[in-house]
Amino acid sequence: MTSLLDEHRAYLDRNHGRGRIPGRQRFRIRHGILATPWFGYLTLSVAELEELAEATPRRLLDVVSSGHQFLVHSMLDGGAGRKPQDHESRSFNE
Repeated sequence: MTSLLDEHRAYLDRNHGRGRIPGRQRFRIRHGILATPWFGYLTLSVAELEELAEATPRRLLDVVSSGHQFLVHSMLDGGAGRKPQDHESRSFNE
């Protein structure tokens, strides 16, 4: 009989084998016969999020931490000669 920890380790190993970065998971919510589409969920530390954002046009404006949770305020950089746009705040668990 396998334990829940063994099943989780196998799940992480499959994700790694598929080239997914650590902390990336896929979920869907089910209730009876209803189910949402699958959606991605990424668990990162603040340092990992900052590193990941460097490769995108999104800039992190502020990070507010409280224990293992943090809130990120980011902005999509509008590029040269354009105003930044699309402010966004998201809450994360570390």
